Amino acid sequence: MSTIKVLEATTEPVSVAEAKLYLRVDGGDEDLLIAGLIMAARHLAEGEMRRTLLSATWQMTTDAFSDALRLEWPRVLGVESLQYIAEDDEVVTLDPADYVLDNSNDVAPAWLVPAKGRGWPSTSAEINAVRVRYVAGYGDSAADVPAAIRQWILLHVGAMYEHREATAARELKALPFLAGLLDPYRVYG
Repeated sequence: MSTIKVLEATTEPVSVAEAKLYLRVDGGDEDLLIAGLIMAARHLAEGEMRRTLLSATWQMTTDAFSDALRLEWPRVLGVESLQYIAEDDEVVTLDPADYVLDNSNDVAPAWLVPAKGRGWPSTSAEINAVRVRYVAGYGDSAADVPAAIRQWILLHVGAMYEHREATAARELKALPFLAGLLDPYRVYG
């Protein structure tokens, strides 16, 4: 089983203007640098928490159906498609009425299970015969992202901005004010 991001979010959880205000930076000379720091901090936060912040599209593939299909990146906002390669090698898209999304737990992966009274179809015996495309994240806008995560990103942007010459990631991780803000949003297991 593997999961890859196929469509990135179109915005960031913190704007360049917000970061510049936080950093006390005037003028536009460093806008590109600050935008890059915001993106880097978001990627770090997403990696730390094992979750997508803003709506992004993911594709999970697996060789066959199991009792339940695990969708690694919460919060799953919706399933775009569930396709499989049938035994006759035809690609089939399942009707959404044939499965149920269980995403009731915000700090755990979501699951796809067959709808009541239904089962998964048989697949061709080949690699990646089942493909699930889904959207995960808190929503489409920065306001959808919890304030603590946005604050962590601002703190991290500030640390990276101030310590541009840091030679190791551990120099930034060692900064005590960065710890703890992400803990309630981490996905375990």
